[in-house]
Amino acid sequence: MLNFFKKSTSQWKVYKDGLKAKNKFLYYAADFVETVVVALAIALVVKQFIIQVSVVPTGSMIPTLIGGDPSIPNERLFVNKFIYDFTA
Repeated sequence: MLNFFKKSTSQWKVYKDGLKAKNKFLYYAADFVETVVVALAIALVVKQFIIQVSVVPTGSMIPTLIGGDPSIPNERLFVNKFIYDFTA
């Protein structure tokens, strides 16, 4: 599996170097797409395995929230999913 990624990345680097020599616009477009795809992949992994954002639309959880203020609607919670893998 690791060899597949090494081969793919080396082929992608050769392709981008060829684009840079031929057409700067296509090189920058490919570089932009690569950046967006990598950022999207990282964001999806973080959302799936590390942190989740939830909105509490009502005041039902105010007694259990830290510093819960009844005048603030739609409070947001950040849930740490990562810690559950390391606690008993």
